[in-house]
Amino acid sequence: MARAQDLDVVVFGATGFTGELVCEYIVERKYRVHWAVAGRSRTKLTALLQRLTDRFGPDAVADVEMIEASSFDRKSLAAMVKRTKVVISTVGPYLKYGDALVAVCAESGTHYVDITGETGFVRRNIDNYHELARETGAKIVSCCGYDSVPSDMGQMVMVDTMLAEKKQPKSVQMVVGKTKGGVSGGTLSTVCNMMDGDPKAMKEMMRPTYLNAIRDKDEIAAQPKDQKGVVFSERLKRYTVPFFMAVVNTRIVRRSNELRGIKQVAYSESMGTGTGVLGYLSSLFIVVATPLFLAAMYFSWTRWFLFRFLLPNPGQGPTREAREAGSFTNHFFGETTDGTKYTGLVHAKGDPGYKATSMMLTECALCLALQPERLAPGGGVLTTASALGSTLLARLRVAGMTLTAQRDSAQPTPASKM
Repeated sequence: MARAQDLDVVVFGATGFTGELVCEYIVERKYRVHWAVAGRSRTKLTALLQRLTDRFGPDAVADVEMIEASSFDRKSLAAMVKRTKVVISTVGPYLKYGDALVAVCAESGTHYVDITGETGFVRRNIDNYHELARETGAKIVSCCGYDSVPSDMGQMVMVDTMLAEKKQPKSVQMVVGKTKGGVSGGTLSTVCNMMDGDPKAMKEMMRPTYLNAIRDKDEIAAQPKDQKGVVFSERLKRYTVPFFMAVVNTRIVRRSNELRGIKQVAYSESMGTGTGVLGYLSSLFIVVATPLFLAAMYFSWTRWFLFRFLLPNPGQGPTREAREAGSFTNHFFGETTDGTKYTGLVHAKGDPGYKATSMMLTECALCLALQPERLAPGGGVLTTASALGSTLLARLRVAGMTLTAQRDSAQPTPASKM
C-alpha cells in the first residue's frame, strides 16, 4: 500500500494539450521529483507515457505512475490528492470542471495550482474554500500561467524595489509589448463558457476589486477602471489599446496587494500598438474589431462557423515549431508618491500561452513541492505573488525568464523591441 504523500506532484489532465506540455517540461528539465500523470482514461495516459518515452528515451518516465481520476468523481479525486504534495490541474473550463478538485485539496491540505483565467472560478474558491484552506494549510493558487504570472510577479518586483528604496508605491502600469504566440481550442472553449454564464455575474466581474476580500472605499477609489478606447502613453511614446486579459490580471494583482498588505497602489494594464498616424489607425482597428470578434463568439451560429472553419477546437493548439518561435515582452511603468519613476521588464521565450505557460505553471508547483520552507506560512486561496513570492521569482529567473525593475535613471535593456 502506498504511503501518504509518496508523490511530489500529480499532473491532472496530463493528456490534454497543456497537460502534455507540462509533462514534457518536467522531463526536459530532469527534475528529481516523484510524480504521476492523472486523467480519466488509462489508455490515453499509457499513450502519453509512450510518446514521452519515444521522444526522451526509455528511462525518462520509467518511474512515472498513472492515476485514473475524473473531475466529477469526488472519491477518485480524494484518493489522488491524498498521495501528493501538489496537484497541477490543466482541466478547464475550471468553472465547469474545477470545483470538486479544489474542494478535496482544501480539505486534505494538499497544495493546488492551475492556469485558469476565470476570475469567477477564483472568486467562488475564495468564498467557498479560503477559510478551510487556511485551517488545513493548503495553498490554492490559480492563474499560474501567462494569466497572470507576468503581471503578478512583474508588479511584485516593481513594488518591492520601490519599498526597498524607502519609497511609497503610488501606481504601476503594465503595457504588453511584442508578443508572438498562438491560441488553443481549450482557451477559446473557456472564453465561450464564460460568455454563457450569468450576465449579472459577468457584470460583477467588472468591479476593479472583484477578488478583494474587503470592500475598502479608499482602495476602490485608488484603482483605475479598465481602459476603453485608444490612449497615447507619454512614457512609452506610442498608442495603447485595451488588453483583453486585463480584466483578469488586474484583479489578481489587486488581490495579491491586499494579501501582501500593499495598500492603494493603482494598477492598470493596456497593450502597446504603434506610433504616428499608422499607429493610431491600427489602434482604432483593434478597438473596433475586438468587440466584433467577441460578439461572433457569443452567438451560437457564428460560434459554430468560427470553430468549424477558422478556430482550433479543444485539444488543438500551436505546432511545436510555433511554440518554440514564440515569446512575450511586457513593460512596467511605476511611480511613487514623491514622483520618482521606475521602469520594469518581464520577458520570456516560447509561446506565452503554451511553452512559457507550462514552464511558469510547473515552477509554481515545484515551489510548493520542493521548497515549502522558503514560502510564507499558512494556506488559503492565494496568488503567485502572495503565496510563492521571491522563491518563485528565483525559479523563474533560473528557467530563463527576465523580471526586472529599477529607477528610470538606470533603464533596463529590453529583451526585444515593442
